[in-house]
Amino acid sequence: MTFDYLGFGDVLPREKEIFTEEEFIGKFYRNIKLNSVPNKGKCFDELLKTLYKKEEKEYSKYRNVFRRIPLTFIKNNLDLIKKLLQVDNYELIKDAYEMEKKRKSLISSCIPMRATPTTVNESKEKLYVSLNMNLALLDSELEDNLLSKTKDKFYLTWGKYEDNMYLGDLYNEIMDSFENNIREALIREINKIEGINKELLIKQNQITVYDDAKLNRMSSRLPKTYKSIYYK
Repeated sequence: MTFDYLGFGDVLPREKEIFTEEEFIGKFYRNIKLNSVPNKGKCFDELLKTLYKKEEKEYSKYRNVFRRIPLTFIKNNLDLIKKLLQVDNYELIKDAYEMEKKRKSLISSCIPMRATPTTVNESKEKLYVSLNMNLALLDSELEDNLLSKTKDKFYLTWGKYEDNMYLGDLYNEIMDSFENNIREALIREINKIEGINKELLIKQNQITVYDDAKLNRMSSRLPKTYKSIYYK
């Protein structure tokens, strides 16, 4: 399992009462290592200490919540998660991650066509046009402005947290990041087109060379024919 998808709860020790705090933290980092997760330093220490202080029943509840939340999200939002742990609000922890999922979903929906070998091979120009059109719509001053539409959709779901004392900062950070995130996603997809196109051309040339070589081999195996010579 990769770092992006490994659940934070999956590397937390199942039981904490059998460990001292130091052993508990050590077990967590050993679990990370066993899952081949790159981890420089011990950035989770303070969060783990807060978790260790929970009652066993509460700890189990949090561990189950964290199993559905990737380690990457926890690492990127350590201060927020620690704060929510301190006020015992695991519902807000779940909502924080749902906000992040919604952010990714909305950015993904701004890409009308993905650059794949199939789409590049079958409709390269259409792909260019559709991606560049959405890039232009980011700066549009009309009602079809892609950025405004995306922000409106996010607000409809999570606008209630705009001024929330715990999730307000995360909400506003996501809203402020949409323009750059969408632009980067579209440009990344556009840049993939030529790379995929080159790979397709190389593959096509390889097939052509292979077919030519095969044809030559087959020709060389054909029986030679000789003209009959008649002498009078």
